[in-house]
Amino acid sequence: MWRAQSRRLPAVRSMKLLLKFLASVLFALALGVGSALWAINSPPGENYTVINGAWRTNLAIGSSQAGMYIRALVSRTGLFALNKSETIYFVLPDQHR
Repeated sequence: MWRAQSRRLPAVRSMKLLLKFLASVLFALALGVGSALWAINSPPGENYTVINGAWRTNLAIGSSQAGMYIRALVSRTGLFALNKSETIYFVLPDQHR
């Protein structure tokens, strides 16, 4: 009887380890996808660094320093995404129109 129980213990431990690993991967995926959706769908005023009256812009748009969230925002909002040296995009949020 002791031998049968000792054979099961490593299998139970490896199963628990596998479940912990899968739970960690699912948590990381949910956190990553959730933060990306939040950054892309957040109100426009939160993603812009320069504010001139009601007009807003982010100087990282079109530059190589733009992070993945800024690039995703540019692709989602439909800007032309020209180089930084070619243009600066100003946005007027909906509440000011």
